[in-house]
Amino acid sequence: MEVPEKKFPVLLIGNYAPDGQQSMQRFADVMRRGLSELGWAVELLSPAVRLGRLRPGNRGAGKWLGYFDKFVIFPRELRRRLRSPRRPALVHVCDHSNAMYVRALAATPHLVTCHDVIAIRSALGHFPQNPVRATGRRLQALILAGLRRARQIACDSAESQRQLLALGGINPARVTQVNIGLNYPYRPMDEAGCAAVLQAGEKLRPLAGRSYILHVGGNQWYKNRAGVVRIYENFAQKNPSGPDLVMAGATPPPGLAQAVAASDVAGRIHLVGGVSDTELNALYAGAECLLFPSYQEGFGWPVLEAMAAGTRVLTSGRAPLTEIGGAAAAYLDPDDETDAAVRLGALLAEPAQDRQRRTAAGVEQAAKFSTSAMLEGYTALYNQILAVSRTA
Repeated sequence: MEVPEKKFPVLLIGNYAPDGQQSMQRFADVMRRGLSELGWAVELLSPAVRLGRLRPGNRGAGKWLGYFDKFVIFPRELRRRLRSPRRPALVHVCDHSNAMYVRALAATPHLVTCHDVIAIRSALGHFPQNPVRATGRRLQALILAGLRRARQIACDSAESQRQLLALGGINPARVTQVNIGLNYPYRPMDEAGCAAVLQAGEKLRPLAGRSYILHVGGNQWYKNRAGVVRIYENFAQKNPSGPDLVMAGATPPPGLAQAVAASDVAGRIHLVGGVSDTELNALYAGAECLLFPSYQEGFGWPVLEAMAAGTRVLTSGRAPLTEIGGAAAAYLDPDDETDAAVRLGALLAEPAQDRQRRTAAGVEQAAKFSTSAMLEGYTALYNQILAVSRTA
């Protein structure tokens, strides 16, 4: 990768730790480490947990104390930082959910990464299945106002860029696309390597030697985890000797856990949370396929991760998942769970030669989304923003 000649101090704005937005924290940390390795003077600044210590958590009183930390204390700290002798030449807000900080950045060249507009669209009533309370609507209005005020916005995918501009009030010239890369070097592993990793972890040991379908995701409504269970139930009833289902990621809410426990195939569904990157790599590499019937995404990291680990992918035939999966992935309609189960069976029944071809195509497709390409895109954008600000 060619390193830009002009480098200057960059301040990255990260997320409030108690909010538990692990993917956003990973993105900010990848940016920090990557820029530092390229020789940039970079600092990652996140809202400190002050009042939030009094009631840990992001619900009830803890949520409101967190709001005070994020929306009252941190903007003041940020303004002081921008007036200090160590003030940065450019500020990069790494997650659009912090776009309200743009108000404090008016005099400083800055960039906001917009990962998706799902929450904003939910607050605007675009998804009746996900009603938003008044406080949530107000928060998303502040985020959208910050995006409309931002000097430059980078979107993870063409679909996220399209959806953002469709909201109106944003000059298309201030929006560009920079694909994000892997936050961990996922890679194919042989059967022995996968088994060794699974055997080493107490909660993963029961999976060693089993054939399984994998799902990775959080509990957001659009991840469609309940749909994953229903698709698998439909598949398993017709394939009693088929693979198990492993659901990795966030601890499921009570409703989903109860649905799994009440399922006729409950003994074949394994809920796994809190895995390390190494363990997740082994879970991907050892899976028959990734089942990812998401309703909406801003990018779709699990699709990319699975392909990088040499695993076949069955995901929703909707952008941006089709951008990420390309011709290597197989697709389903998340609203048609019966047909999705048929497609899952067809993918698993692929002849060995077709499976190898699809796996190789997935590894090749994932290589297009490298961290180095992401860093190159962002550093070029940094220099562009600073050049424009100097001539303004």
